[in-house]
Amino acid sequence: MKRPAILAATLLALALLAAPASGLFRSKTVSGNLDSDANIEKVVAEKVPDPTDPTDDTLAQTAVDVIDQCGPTEFHVRIAGPQEALVELKLVSADTHAGKDILADLRSGAAGRVGEVDLVSWRPVSGGTPCAQPHYLFKYRSAHPTHPPPHTVAMTDFVVDVKDFTRRFRGNELRLSEGWATRTDALCCPTYEKLSFYRYVKARDRYVRYHTELRRNRR
Repeated sequence: MKRPAILAATLLALALLAAPASGLFRSKTVSGNLDSDANIEKVVAEKVPDPTDPTDDTLAQTAVDVIDQCGPTEFHVRIAGPQEALVELKLVSADTHAGKDILADLRSGAAGRVGEVDLVSWRPVSGGTPCAQPHYLFKYRSAHPTHPPPHTVAMTDFVVDVKDFTRRFRGNELRLSEGWATRTDALCCPTYEKLSFYRYVKARDRYVRYHTELRRNRR
């Protein structure tokens, strides 16, 4: 991934977080068959009011819930957040189980540099019940980035993509791109881009890193 693509995603997060109060919360719903049953599940961005003032939208945060049918009952399960804003919510094909998987990117902070990315599979609960629950294939938290490259002092931005990056493995892979700044860099313009590639390993039922690249960005 080129540095302009990372900056574009960061600027999107910045635009969302800097929006006026009426536009802070971005409603979004994606629907699809997430498991092997006949129901169509919904994945919804939910507004989370601040307990100190539930009526103040400028204090509200955003979380992501799955809405499913468990017998005659509709139920909501939180799978990501809350953070200050939703950057991305979509369905992808990420593992060997039936149904689509969920990719959610939530950010906080004025520049959108803080946040989380979750890749979630919606799995039936063992025991023959009609209910399901989340299984995390990949989690990323900006508070716990990958190992910093030599001579760097801060992780400045991050982007996660799920697609078919190589013919070496069947199906899609996941690519994590992080910007890493040295002591003399502005946070907008890190010296290094670190690319970490992950693939789904069925025996471990999650994404496992298989390759890392470190690139120096052009000035």
